[in-house]
Amino acid sequence: MQALSEIDDLRAEVRRLSDREAIRDLFSTFASGMDAQDWDVIESVWADDAVFDHSQFRWDGMNEDVWDGKAHIMRKTKEGVSRHFTSHHIMTNIRIALDGDKAKATVYLHSVHLDDPSKPAEHGDHGAWYVAELRRTPQGWRISYLMHFPIWFGGIQQPSGPTTAEAVRRLREHLR
Repeated sequence: MQALSEIDDLRAEVRRLSDREAIRDLFSTFASGMDAQDWDVIESVWADDAVFDHSQFRWDGMNEDVWDGKAHIMRKTKEGVSRHFTSHHIMTNIRIALDGDKAKATVYLHSVHLDDPSKPAEHGDHGAWYVAELRRTPQGWRISYLMHFPIWFGGIQQPSGPTTAEAVRRLREHLR
C-alpha cells in the first residue's frame, strides 16, 4: 500500500511541476508573440471569455479600461502593438499558485518600444506587474483574467499619476 501512495504522490508532483512549467511557457509565448506581432500566437494564450484589465494603466489614446472577450482583446492589442516599429518584452519572476484546474500568477514585465527605427535612442520603456488568473482548457492553460499594473515609465511614455496604496495592496493580496 505504501508504494501505491508514493506513486500517487509522485504523479501529483509531476502534474504540479508540469502545470507550473506550462504556465511559465504561456507567458513566454505571450511575450514572443507581442515582439513578433504574431496575432495568432498572442490569441492562443487567451481563454475565449478572457478579460484584459487596463484600469490601472492610462496612456494617450486609451479610452477603454477593460477589454472583454478574446475578440475585443485582440482588436485592442493589434491597435496598440502595431503602432510600434518593434518591441522587446521580458516577463519574469513568475509566481504561481495552483488550485486544481485554476491558477493565479504574478508576472514581472519590462517592455521597450521603438517607434522610429531611425531614432533608436528614442524609445518608450515601462515596468509593470501582470496579475493573472488562468484555467486549464482542452487546449492547455489559458489566461482568463489579466491586469496590467504599471510601476514605472521611462522614455517617451509618461505615467498618468502615482501608484496608489490600494493598488499595491490589491497586488500583494493576489497570491496570498
